[in-house]
Amino acid sequence: MRFSNKIKGTLILLVIVTAIPYMFVNGKNSNDTVLSTDANIKDWTVLVYMCGDNNLEYFALEDLNEMEAAGGTTADVNIVAIVDRCTTSYETPEYSNDWSESRYYTIVGDSYVTTFTSPMNVSLGEQNMGDPQTLDDFINWGLTNYPSDKTALILWDHGGGLDGVCWDEDNGYDNLLVDEISTALEGYHFDFLGVDACVMGQFEVLYELKDYCDFYVASMLNEPGYGWDYFNTFSALLANPSMTAAELAQNACEDYVAFYTDYSVDVTLSAYNISAMTGLETYIDNFASELIDALDTNAADIFDLRMISNSQLFPDVMCDIKDFVENVITLPIPSLSAAASALDSRLDDILSVSESNLGEDPYGMWFFLPAIPYNYYNDFYIFSNQSVVDSYINYYYDFDFVTNTIWDNFLFQWKLELETLLPQVSTSSSVSDTLNSGALTYLYADLPDPGAGNAYQATLTMDAYVDFDLYLWTEEHYWGLPNGIDVYSENGDDDPEIILFLLDDVTRVFFLIYSYYGTGSYTLDIEIVEYNDDAYEENDYITEAAQIEVNTLYHLIYNDADFFYVELTSDLNIEITLTFDGEAVDLDLYLYEADQSTVLIYSNDILSVETIDYVTSYTGLYYIEIYYYEGYIGEPYDLEVTVNEDPVITTLYHSPYSPEPGDNITITCTVSSLYSIVEVTLSVSYDGGAQQYFTMVYTGSAYSVEIAPPTGTEEVVYSVYVEDSMGNSVVSNTKNFSIKEQSNTFTLTFPWILLPFVLIGLVGVSRIVLSKKRY
Repeated sequence: MRFSNKIKGTLILLVIVTAIPYMFVNGKNSNDTVLSTDANIKDWTVLVYMCGDNNLEYFALEDLNEMEAAGGTTADVNIVAIVDRCTTSYETPEYSNDWSESRYYTIVGDSYVTTFTSPMNVSLGEQNMGDPQTLDDFINWGLTNYPSDKTALILWDHGGGLDGVCWDEDNGYDNLLVDEISTALEGYHFDFLGVDACVMGQFEVLYELKDYCDFYVASMLNEPGYGWDYFNTFSALLANPSMTAAELAQNACEDYVAFYTDYSVDVTLSAYNISAMTGLETYIDNFASELIDALDTNAADIFDLRMISNSQLFPDVMCDIKDFVENVITLPIPSLSAAASALDSRLDDILSVSESNLGEDPYGMWFFLPAIPYNYYNDFYIFSNQSVVDSYINYYYDFDFVTNTIWDNFLFQWKLELETLLPQVSTSSSVSDTLNSGALTYLYADLPDPGAGNAYQATLTMDAYVDFDLYLWTEEHYWGLPNGIDVYSENGDDDPEIILFLLDDVTRVFFLIYSYYGTGSYTLDIEIVEYNDDAYEENDYITEAAQIEVNTLYHLIYNDADFFYVELTSDLNIEITLTFDGEAVDLDLYLYEADQSTVLIYSNDILSVETIDYVTSYTGLYYIEIYYYEGYIGEPYDLEVTVNEDPVITTLYHSPYSPEPGDNITITCTVSSLYSIVEVTLSVSYDGGAQQYFTMVYTGSAYSVEIAPPTGTEEVVYSVYVEDSMGNSVVSNTKNFSIKEQSNTFTLTFPWILLPFVLIGLVGVSRIVLSKKRY
């Protein structure tokens, strides 16, 4: 076959265009090992410890792409990464092939913003990114093979403040605890240490890692999935490789905040000069000692200052250290004010950069200062200043900040004061007070088991034209214990907020009252009420969901969150119906995917019926949540999952197709159904006579029955009725056929449908003949 030059060029272009996506997806970004180290001593080596072994996998690849687009490794700067991905099928950018193990990469620049083409140095197999040895190995490999004058380490993933960073899903969600990070960094020192993760701007963490870096960069708030602005920050570094660590920290903070300001997302990022932390312990100890002395006479004042200190994410356990210190300066206690002022000045020296798009740049460092009298918070015990409590390790004592200062002595005394500072409510004593718009207040109650058939009901009433919300929890909730409680009531107006709750033992219950709108007074009451619940408790959490069946009506009672699950096959038309007394309570309906976190569809109408219509997309478990919006607790409701799928008759035919008199005729049909078939019946009428019925028999692949039309029958009309075990049924369309003698006379019939083609052919022949006559 021969092609013109124009056609050849087109084909070559098509081959190249077709190959480009394949090359980008499967070329260097493959399982092939490409050893690419660089022994040249450069200005900077940036190590990125990227734990994408969880639901952040997509964003890990996006950030790698940003690093490539910035320019990647150059003659002056090394950018290398360990990247771990997940076996779970999270969304993958179209420009990357799929893999799940851990890999070392040398980031190489490219001009494509939708590709990831950097060479893989080595595939390590699956590594636990929550193991400090994995971090140690990566640092050792990176610094050995990519030497430089200045070094940076960035830890990338989810963050949890005092709980650490880098959760590895394929390894049981193991993560790097703060002391494990310290262990891995032993023997190394970085000019720049950053944590691209949520809420790692924690003062105890900063202090823990101060011996391993010159500058520490972290966020006090949650970070969006896309994390830092690597494109702009790394572009600037590559353009100016002589940049100092302080300048790199400044750029990282400014670029990050500028990026999200364009999207109206609240973020903060701060950098800290570690050299200014020398001797900090003395300032902390003086401040703590003065606070302890002041508690005897000024505990309530200190508590009020704690409550107005910046603590928007963790108001019950954390606040901004500098905001609290500056508030304490205002107390008319000269020695305490002096100690607070000295510490405040030192904190100013430590802060290198504070960037945010909030109304005012915060200092950017939480520290552990509870506002309520917890006995423990997660693993951080505060009811004892001992490192071991009831044979359990007090993990807060693992922090160098605690062992090197007397801050824990203040926390211990502070917890004792909170017992008296916080209002206490009981069944015999309500609490009334006022609350300003946007403010919150805490209360607590020590309550015994209310007895069989009883529960507690907390009721918050408020002034007209204000909107207060009520939240209730116990510390046991954080531990996942059976008596753990975490419920709330958020009515949309000044109607009472009501929470019904059970207690299995003597338990301390905490309350938070928040003014969503308006300034006014409130009263919180607790009473014992009769308690009725349905047989499906305790299904208060999605992990404790109770199983229900389709096409079954359930009569239930709403006292707290209710979760259910149902097994369904794909491509089902289902209807979920929630019915309740809309005058008494407003409930909403949610349907979750099998991962227990993805909401597929929901119904939150202001009605007495919530309905979801949905076509299932997979075979497996689906989870249903009955969500309380407002109204009275203890109200009954009905729930039903209906499968709107009747049996389907997929084929229906008779044989022989053109029967003659005297032939026996077989009627055959195939049926599909979600449930077992209990009846398949053939209905037949001969020449318009009465209906006759025949039971069709399953023969391994279809249902069939043989009929013998009476002599002289000319016309047969038939249909099929099918019913399944759930009572669903279907009737086929009516079919008919004639019975007559077949003629043996052969008749030649012209295929008139071909006439247009014949005419076109004749015209073509005429044109050929005419053209030939011209020569």
